Amino acid sequence: MIASMPLTIESRARLNNGVEIPYLGLGVYQSPPGKTTRRAVRYALEVGYRHIDTAQIYGNEEDVGYALRESEIKRDDVFITTKVWNSYQGYDSTLRASEHREMNNFFKTSCCGSTYSSKS
Repeated sequence: MIASMPLTIESRARLNNGVEIPYLGLGVYQSPPGKTTRRAVRYALEVGYRHIDTAQIYGNEEDVGYALRESEIKRDDVFITTKVWNSYQGYDSTLRASEHREMNNFFKTSCCGSTYSSKS
């Protein structure tokens, strides 16, 4: 039970499938694409973060992928979450949505929720 334990950068929750996800992670919402996101992710990894949260709509997944590759941290040691458009819901569709992106080799999970834009 997490309530009785101090929360640290190493604290994790066990999911129903047995995979453990870090409680603390870096979210890159509103982090602009490019070197700002790459630097933020690299620094987070340097100080011990092992969970990065992104989404297609943020436009910075590729930069997250580059920073992860540059860090030389083993893929299995980092938990990446992302959100995809409704048109990409489902296992195969989600993989196709990321086929040509730098992030593809790092996905551990893709959230089933949708990301919405306020733009029409």
